[in-house]
Amino acid sequence: MCGIFEIDHEMRLAFCCLNLGTEKLVSCETDVYRNESGPQLQKGEMITMPRATITSPKSAQDKMTSDQRRQILRLFEDRLDSIPLMVEGAQRLIMNGGEFQDGVRELIRSLSTPNQFANEEVRSNLTYPKEYKGPKPIEEQIETLSKTLGIDTTSALKFAKSLPKLPDGAEGWFAVPSIDVLAAKLFSEVTDPAEKYCRVVQFMLGKIAESRPFHNWREGQITPDRLRLFPRTVEAFAKVAEE
Repeated sequence: MCGIFEIDHEMRLAFCCLNLGTEKLVSCETDVYRNESGPQLQKGEMITMPRATITSPKSAQDKMTSDQRRQILRLFEDRLDSIPLMVEGAQRLIMNGGEFQDGVRELIRSLSTPNQFANEEVRSNLTYPKEYKGPKPIEEQIETLSKTLGIDTTSALKFAKSLPKLPDGAEGWFAVPSIDVLAAKLFSEVTDPAEKYCRVVQFMLGKIAESRPFHNWREGQITPDRLRLFPRTVEAFAKVAEE
């Protein structure tokens, strides 16, 4: 997803193309579910999704600034400080300095190159159901989640009145309930983050099944060894919660 705004400890707002309660989320995010009346996603198929455009005040041909260089070095130093590297391991890293530098160079190249996989995108006939007309008004989404999940959305409704402008390519605003809050409310005995996520996914799929014809083809298989959040997503949610 392209962005998340923390409203309070119970509700977040997310923009782009993930919408709880549509077949699109079930088929594209998890890669293991299908709706009885909707398209089916086969392993290995790709769907072109809307992406936000990142603009820069300088030309793409300009070299990085000294401030950008300091920020990049700080990112590396922060990560290095978080690794419990012992003397022997540090020396081994130094001895393999050439391979280490090649790896760093490749990582920098891959993360700094825009649209590096543009030529690998393929067309797909997997689209939204014809009934889908786009995201409902954000206030309506929040009120629906409040009634369905029994969570307090007062702060979310207030914040939704003054949302910032969406980036180019974003589909719209979507209300996303907090995984931790739902887990605490429904499965307070569960402490493992991965297990919480799976339990909440099962719960939300059950809510979808209550509202429309739906069959979970992976019933009993939504477990931490099969379904989990990407590490970067986990870090992003943790950062949002801290702020």
